[in-house]
Amino acid sequence: MDRCLADANPVALGRVLLLATAIIVTCTVPMLDTGPDAWLQVMLVVGGLLVPSVLVSRLVPWQRLGRRATLAFPLIVCIVLLVLSARDPMIYSPLTGVLSLCFAYIGVTQTPRTALAALPVAAVTFVVVNGEWSLPVMIRLSIGVWVWAILGEVLSRFTARQASLSEALRVAAHTDALTGVANRRDFELRLAVAAPGDTIMICDLDHFKQLNDTHGHRAGDLVLAEFGSMLRATLRGCDFAARYGGEEFVLILPATDLTDAETTLARMREQWTVLHPTVTFSAGFAGCKANRSHAETLAVADRALYAAKSAGRNRAVSEAGLDVVSAVSQA
Repeated sequence: MDRCLADANPVALGRVLLLATAIIVTCTVPMLDTGPDAWLQVMLVVGGLLVPSVLVSRLVPWQRLGRRATLAFPLIVCIVLLVLSARDPMIYSPLTGVLSLCFAYIGVTQTPRTALAALPVAAVTFVVVNGEWSLPVMIRLSIGVWVWAILGEVLSRFTARQASLSEALRVAAHTDALTGVANRRDFELRLAVAAPGDTIMICDLDHFKQLNDTHGHRAGDLVLAEFGSMLRATLRGCDFAARYGGEEFVLILPATDLTDAETTLARMREQWTVLHPTVTFSAGFAGCKANRSHAETLAVADRALYAAKSAGRNRAVSEAGLDVVSAVSQA
């Protein structure tokens, strides 16, 4: 089920629609029908249809069925109106006002134009409940169709617009504007759910301050933006990249051991050399383990990056190579 649907919470709103219909029927039917079977009608639709539908809705796997499946809620309301009208048409015609609630529900929970597709069902329900086709019924139906269509379309387009703005704000809050990869806030959220077997890699552009001083900050920004583009184009869909600060980027590679991480790094370096043969980067990486925290793994990757820088830059060091680099440095 898509994000817009989840935000609208159509299942909960559908239950509200059914319960509101139950209250309206319970309060209205005895006033419209003074016959001995009035309360029997109430018990039939409320106890036999509406309340069981609310209970059954808790057992339905809505997430698997998708957005359109929740149109079952306004359909049940139409069925309730048809059941009521079966005994004595026209008596319950005032209850057709509930159809406006159905289109309000459709507008809030469905995509634009869904309300237009629902008009025929509502129109048939309206005519059947009114019990005849006459000029007054035709006029009332014409007004109703316009009201339902406008109500559903205005609400659905407003809801879609709000969902789009909400998603844009969410993305902006978690994306680095210059490079297009995630920002540090989003990285901290993603790091918290990293699993053993994942690899954390930190990349740092070499001599970046010198680049800024020589060619200006605008040139430096361009290099950063292109490095972010390279990451987005090179990494797998499941991989995660974020700008950690300045010219430093951090990657989380799910289900990737150190050997596979080296393969990923080689692919990155190949692509980057084509874009900027004169600008290099160094990298350090470490694997997530069950017996150490994410912060500790990040610190190990940072130490590996520092070792790569100290060893001459334009190279990568893994946590497995830290001892080798240390030994060479001491020698």
